[in-house]
Amino acid sequence: MVSPDRDFDFLESVSRPGLSIETWIPNVQERIDEEAAEMTRVRPNAGFNYDEYHTYDEINAWMDDFVSQNSKVTKIKVSKTYEGVTVYGLQFKKNFAAKKIAYIEGGIHAREWVSPATMMYMAKFFAEDYDTDSTVKSMLDNFVWIIVPVLNIDGYKYTQTDRMWRKNRHTVGTCKGVDLNRNFDHMWKKRNFCDDTYPGTEALSEPETSGVNDFLLPQKNNLVLFIDFHAYGQLWLHPWGHTGSVIWNPDRTEQRRVADITEAAINANGKPYDVGESGPDMYPASGASEDYGYGSLGVVYSYVVELRDTGRYGFLLPTSLINPTAEEIYAGMKALGTELVKKYA
Repeated sequence: MVSPDRDFDFLESVSRPGLSIETWIPNVQERIDEEAAEMTRVRPNAGFNYDEYHTYDEINAWMDDFVSQNSKVTKIKVSKTYEGVTVYGLQFKKNFAAKKIAYIEGGIHAREWVSPATMMYMAKFFAEDYDTDSTVKSMLDNFVWIIVPVLNIDGYKYTQTDRMWRKNRHTVGTCKGVDLNRNFDHMWKKRNFCDDTYPGTEALSEPETSGVNDFLLPQKNNLVLFIDFHAYGQLWLHPWGHTGSVIWNPDRTEQRRVADITEAAINANGKPYDVGESGPDMYPASGASEDYGYGSLGVVYSYVVELRDTGRYGFLLPTSLINPTAEEIYAGMKALGTELVKKYA
């Protein structure tokens, strides 16, 4: 991304024989303004529109409505934010005897709007298909599913003001915000507090992440799945993420096998995703969620997923692509769920 006052210099510096240049978004601010207008316009009172981006207040109200309309789905407290907002999740418990837990979360990075939108779609699909789809019925009968649409609520709210904001809203020194996906307690590392990936003063220093840990740690022996949904890149990644080198992981083959099955279903229903190891195949990140899920909680099937797209729109994914993104991920989750049933049911 290049500012308007530097575009001539930039184009001059990269213009050389054999190098082609393509402009994907000619005016980023214009796209942000259009997106903001879509979110804040008065919406018709005709039910919740899953194909729009929503404010957090709308998402919270949607959770209340969703629970009231779906039996054996409850709204549960998962954590709390720096600004004191309760983080809620939807718990699907269709079978009272089910003990094993599948946990998925979205919105840990504020600007990745398609992540919460996909989480809401996931809940919708589960509820709609339970009575008619034997795969979904088996998934929900055998496991307790917990879906957290937005973990970083403070940051998500702030993206109404600063669309590209990533972190939470904790003031640290002269700078603002902690990257929650660097604040987990597996291989946490210090970094300058003004960095965009500032990991906090110590592991689990933030109420959002410490709350998730307090919620999940007592249940670690029952956890069978941990997935943190991000955007963008179209990637399905397993541990380890804290190093750029491939290091020993006794479950690597199994993690990759299930990821490959999941990706095949995604690809068959939408766009291809690349499967890999988080650190070597994307970039090293200490204190990240997938390493926390595997290294701290002991969940074999711990993944970080980068949703659409591969860079054409990036964080500013058009609303027209929410449904295709959710549909392909849902297909992948059903394939993954089938593997969970085979192993744990």
